[in-house]
Amino acid sequence: MSLDDIKALRVEQVCARDCLLFMWTVSHLQAAAIDVAAAWGFKPVSVAFVWDKGRMGMGYWTRQEVEICHLFKRGKPRRLSKGVRSLIKAPRREHSRKPDEQYGRIEKLVDGPYLELFARQAWPGWSSWGNESEKYVAANDNQDLLGRVA
Repeated sequence: MSLDDIKALRVEQVCARDCLLFMWTVSHLQAAAIDVAAAWGFKPVSVAFVWDKGRMGMGYWTRQEVEICHLFKRGKPRRLSKGVRSLIKAPRREHSRKPDEQYGRIEKLVDGPYLELFARQAWPGWSSWGNESEKYVAANDNQDLLGRVA
C-alpha cells in the first residue's frame, strides 16, 4: 500500500471517541507516522515503546538496533496504570513481526477493545486485520469490525 492508501483507511470508523493509537515505525519514516496518525484523527502524545532488538541491523547514518512505537491519542482516553515501562528488550523476529510483550503492556495501559492493523499474527482478545494476520496464529473472526476499515 502507498502512504496515501494508508492515510485513506477509515480508521476513525472503528475507533472509540476516546482511544489510543500505538504505531510502530522505522527511523526513516518517523514523519510519515505522524502524518498518517493525523489523517486518522489522532494527535501525537509520546513514544510508547522502544524495542531493543538485541543485534545491529542496517541503517544509513547509524546501524539500527531499535524500533520506535509512537503513541497518539484521540479524545481523552483513560490511563489504567502508571507502571508501564517503555523499553522492550526482545530479539528481532520475522520481517515486521513485533514483540509479543507489546500486547500485555498496552492492555495494562488502556482498556480495550483492541485492534491491530497490518497484523502479522493474531493475539487473544484482539481483532487482527492484515493480509498476513494468519501467518503465525489463526486470526480472530471479527469481519464486521474489520470490514469497516478498508
